[in-house]
Formats: sequence, structure tokens, C-alpha cells
Amino acid sequence: MLDIIRPNELEPSPAKEIPDVVFEVMNELIKKNWDGGMAVVEFNEFCEAVYGNGGSRSDIDLFLKNVYKVRDVFRNHGWGVSVFDYNVSFKFFKP
Repeated sequence: MLDIIRPNELEPSPAKEIPDVVFEVMNELIKKNWDGGMAVVEFNEFCEAVYGNGGSRSDIDLFLKNVYKVRDVFRNHGWGVSVFDYNVSFKFFKP
């Protein structure tokens, strides 16, 4: 019988394929938008901040390809995160 591949044999760390500027910008925007209970990061605000931090369109494209990996990285660091697909906005909150 052929061996079946296991997930841990295949999946790279989610953060490896996502540019650092994505996480730098998200961190900045969470701090900026924190109201004591949550922070909402809108896609347009995110894009402007990426460009303002020297990022490029390819960084934004990688973000869009990996929206749920970005969410999972923040969840793995203790955040509650909701992603709203219709405008790719994030809501961060303390779980």
C-alpha cells in the first residue's frame, strides 16, 4: 500500500511566504486602531500603509493570496481575528 502524506510533511510555516512588511503594517494598524476592545483594519488602509512602508504591489498580492494564513498567524499569537471577505477587512480582539 502506498504511504499517505501527512500534513506536517508538506506544510511550510505560514509566515514564511508572507513578506515582513505585511506583519509590520498589521501591527502598526492594530496599535493605531485599537479602541480598548478591538481594532478594525480595512483593506484600503492596509494598502496605503504597505506602500508607505516601502512595500510593493507584489507584497499586497501575496497578502491577498494568504489572507487566512495571516489570520492564523495572529490567532496563533493570541488574537481573536475575524476576516470579512467582501472587503478583506480584519477585526482583531482579545479572545
